[in-house]
Amino acid sequence: MMEVPNLQITGVERVVPVGSQVTCYPPPLNSDVDYLVLADSRQKDELFGLGFELDGRQQFYEGMSEGGFLSYRNGEVNLIVTSDEKFFNKFLKATEEAKRLNLLHKEDRIKLFQRVLYDKDY
Repeated sequence: MMEVPNLQITGVERVVPVGSQVTCYPPPLNSDVDYLVLADSRQKDELFGLGFELDGRQQFYEGMSEGGFLSYRNGEVNLIVTSDEKFFNKFLKATEEAKRLNLLHKEDRIKLFQRVLYDKDY
């Protein structure tokens, strides 16, 4: 597996593990490994060069059209890349809350993230 926390490409400031592997106990056996990346917009070509592709499975990703983040995938590794520090911090807040609540159902985690990131209630 790729050592994503040591991602050495242009413009990357921080890389933090997130997603169900971090928030759920016990972690799911068959889920992606997600990382939240704070970076400027210069790394796109470098990510493609490392084998990442823009993730086409974004039905749960409210905010994509608002430019909040882009999702890149390489096998089971998913990078959630943003240049918006406010979004980055909100995402970390939602991650900590999901972990505290141990939300094991994906739908519950999605609702929590929608509320924290976009102030939407379901």
